[in-house]
Amino acid sequence: MRLHKSSLSPDALRFWAFLLFPYVSVLSARSPSRLGSVMVREEMATAAPKPCRRAGCSALVYGGNGYCDRHQADAEREWVKAPEHSGRGGRQWRRLRLQVLERDGWLCQCEDCAKRRVPLVAHEVDHISNERDENGQLDDSPENLRAMNRDCHRKKTQQEAARGRRRWAGRGGLKL
Repeated sequence: MRLHKSSLSPDALRFWAFLLFPYVSVLSARSPSRLGSVMVREEMATAAPKPCRRAGCSALVYGGNGYCDRHQADAEREWVKAPEHSGRGGRQWRRLRLQVLERDGWLCQCEDCAKRRVPLVAHEVDHISNERDENGQLDDSPENLRAMNRDCHRKKTQQEAARGRRRWAGRGGLKL
């Protein structure tokens, strides 16, 4: 379909321009001598507002980091971690992980792979003892870490979780 400017009224032209080009607004000149002329202005589509990311806040936010003005300071405080609580994934952990993987030759050190002629390739580092100290921290010393294959590590983790659930259920479990 071919549209001619002269054959359409300004309102019809706006309608067709909106359907064909949704991100372009069509403005007509206000002067009677230029009633049929059209100016086209490109506009950026605005994103739909989203609720604030803070739990329990229903204020709508239009972009940015997802927090409303009232919770902006809280958002900045949440992202800053203390150096002693950097957790796994920080630079120290990555260096220690690489050190353990290189020490073990990038080969899985689990009990099943020790019985194999050729052990599997290690992808992850496992805590041999998962006992936590009085502060709730795991022992990250190299003596307590070993290289493990991803599948072997998943199997060991599932066994430990099942053992923990059985132990918890044996102490009475959840009382309602």
